[in-house]
Amino acid sequence: MHHIHPYHKRPELELDDGNLITMCRDCHLSVAHAYDWKSHRPQVRDLARAIRSATVVRG
Repeated sequence: MHHIHPYHKRPELELDDGNLITMCRDCHLSVAHAYDWKSHRPQVRDLARAIRSATVVRG
């Protein structure tokens, strides 16, 4: 789970569903934090959407 608005900047949004995006650990680190846990990408929602639309699910 990733906070779109970082908890340390907006603690009141900690459990707000509109401020959360579900990601696997690898995507959380690479997409949301640019491979640096101290980094934050405000455009994470757009990045995740682009990756999701480019991913082909085969079944």
